[in-house]
Amino acid sequence: MKRLLLLTSGLLVLFGCSKSEQAAEPEGEKIAVAFTLPGIGAEVVSSDCLTGTRAGEADEDVEIVPLDEQVTLRVVVYRRKGTNADIANDTYVTDATYVTVKEDEHVVLKPCAIASDGTVTVKESELMQLRFGTYDFYAATPALALDADHRKVVVNHGVDYATSLTGAVEVKLQPGGGTQQIELANLERKCSRLHFSISRAHQNIAKAAINSVKLGKMTKSPATALLHAAITTGDNTGEYQFPTGTFAELNETSKFLSAGADEVLPKSKAAFELALNVAFNDGDPQDLKATVPEIAFVPGVEYCFNLRLNGDMLELRLQVLPWNEVPEWNTEVGNPGSAIIIIVGSWEIAGWNTSFGGQFTPVISTDSWTERSWDADGVGRPKA
Repeated sequence: MKRLLLLTSGLLVLFGCSKSEQAAEPEGEKIAVAFTLPGIGAEVVSSDCLTGTRAGEADEDVEIVPLDEQVTLRVVVYRRKGTNADIANDTYVTDATYVTVKEDEHVVLKPCAIASDGTVTVKESELMQLRFGTYDFYAATPALALDADHRKVVVNHGVDYATSLTGAVEVKLQPGGGTQQIELANLERKCSRLHFSISRAHQNIAKAAINSVKLGKMTKSPATALLHAAITTGDNTGEYQFPTGTFAELNETSKFLSAGADEVLPKSKAAFELALNVAFNDGDPQDLKATVPEIAFVPGVEYCFNLRLNGDMLELRLQVLPWNEVPEWNTEVGNPGSAIIIIVGSWEIAGWNTSFGGQFTPVISTDSWTERSWDADGVGRPKA
């Protein structure tokens, strides 16, 4: 009889709970979580982006750009110790890596493993498992490795690094015990983008090429940053050369004869050094060097530099634009309603080499760089 009572009690414990009682899962149970991500917010650009002030954001003005395919993302989970998120002191829980994959015209996040050589392996069934509770979710793209303390990453020039913080999310039992879907906050870019081009402003130039771009007196790479914190610019003792293949000669329908872009670490307001190797028509490549006057590179903003032949000089012009926006150079300087075009400086044209077919190839005086000063209207004037 005693054995029967024990067996009966065990069966009641196993089968006797109602649905409402089952829903009240004890603390410590785990559930699978999956993530969605709208994209990256495009920064609102202002003239302060030349001096280093981050552009102001208004929700209605921020364009959300979906992530491309095959972009990696790391999600890092923390439990708060205090009222607000503080990654320096909060408790690390876990992290996982994901890759963007297109499904039914939508880009979704798939769990993945990333090998040391950067190879991505999609893991269809390995979702993150979390105990019931409230967490902060940090997201970072690309899925850079975390330091041993799970708080910092190392960022180099040439990396489109963006992060977000999705705070105080309650992880709890889902209907039917299913997976909990968590929408991550929009990513914010932490680096700047530099775009270089040669425009089609001269009739006698059939083709042109930017062969290389090297920057000096930049933020030193690599830089270490806390997740979702601004990258510390430090002193401007670094340099960076854009990778081979960044610049291409473009087709006849393009606005440019040659163009390309790359990401750089943000930079405080200071002059920097620029070295270009360019070629016009079939002429020999020419090395151009310049010291660009004081300018800051603000995170999330694109700085577009353009070469234009103008009379007896080769001008270097600048526009500051939202990320990935194609600059329009065929406007008058200071024209109301158009983007502000700044004349940064110029090199003198020492002469022209002529050839059959009507081509005139400029010979640039490489040591003739003259800086310009600019005002609020973007008009460049020779530096006194």
